Amino acid sequence: MESLFSRLFKYRSSDKRVQQENFLTEIFAFLLKNPALVAAFLNECGVAIQGQPENIKIDTQQSFSTYPERIQPDIFVRFFVDNQKWLVFIENKVGAREGENQLDRYLGYLSKEVNKDTNCALLYLTRYYDPKLVDPPLGVIFKPIRWGQVYSILAKFEDNVFVSQARLFMEENNLSLSRDFSTNEITAMMHWNTVRTMMDNSLEEAQERLKQITGIKRLYQEDVGDYLYIAGKSLAIEIGYYLEDIAKEATDEDFPYVGSAIVVYPEHRNREQITSAFMEFEKKGRNWKLRGDPKDKNDEIWVEKLLLLKEFMKSKDHISSIQQWFLKEILPDIEEFLKDNPYSLN
Repeated sequence: MESLFSRLFKYRSSDKRVQQENFLTEIFAFLLKNPALVAAFLNECGVAIQGQPENIKIDTQQSFSTYPERIQPDIFVRFFVDNQKWLVFIENKVGAREGENQLDRYLGYLSKEVNKDTNCALLYLTRYYDPKLVDPPLGVIFKPIRWGQVYSILAKFEDNVFVSQARLFMEENNLSLSRDFSTNEITAMMHWNTVRTMMDNSLEEAQERLKQITGIKRLYQEDVGDYLYIAGKSLAIEIGYYLEDIAKEATDEDFPYVGSAIVVYPEHRNREQITSAFMEFEKKGRNWKLRGDPKDKNDEIWVEKLLLLKEFMKSKDHISSIQQWFLKEILPDIEEFLKDNPYSLN
């Protein structure tokens, strides 16, 4: 049976992609309004609150001032335990990557709250293992957690119909993350080195050309979820393999996408101008598609050009076919965009 949340997700606007990440944030924030669930969640994540939370206030995407900038954690939770104040930030990353110094800025704000006699914690919630080298200020708790842990914690509250539907939705979207190896997973593990080598071979020339175009000597590699090479930070150029469910159609579930994206994050000082440039770039008719919500100032916006891997499997030499597609169809477009829009990639 399809979950309530999957049915709701089908009603997303057809003219923009509703991010799974934001949808999950709203679901989880709703569930956290249960005091017993909040207590169980925090304690099992390593934030020992030693009591039942009271006067709980939960909201999503609320802005906090860190003059001269502002921060906007996905979820914030305020409550009291035995007259002690608590403030917890939860940052949810399912598909997107961390913004520039995002966690450090959150920790900086929370350190000031600690000085006001508030107990503070920052929870970094991800689909996959994503270690972070952060040095939390004195008195601030930092804990990386995964959606698989949340799935297990919610099992204790499955009598609640909303919790049971949330867990079903997590199963449907590969967020429950089984703790048992299947035959398919063992087979994939045995072939992973070969697959990774083939992906790297297909991207080798494209990487070098991207370095020349951007002037960046070393690309960042993203191999959590997707398999990408990235130039830039708050304005980023991605090339590689999209292994997650980015823009997938139901009939194409078993094939990853190959391609590129030019992404602008909310913290870029020229975000509005770059977003306008994306709109014009899409109109050129070269199969670059605008994604995200340009009206949402807190949303990352990007243009992407993707092909299913199976399209390259029609050629005699899959690797060469992918190499040539990047060199002839992707990178010249990226070079043109950056020349027409010479904004900082940092």
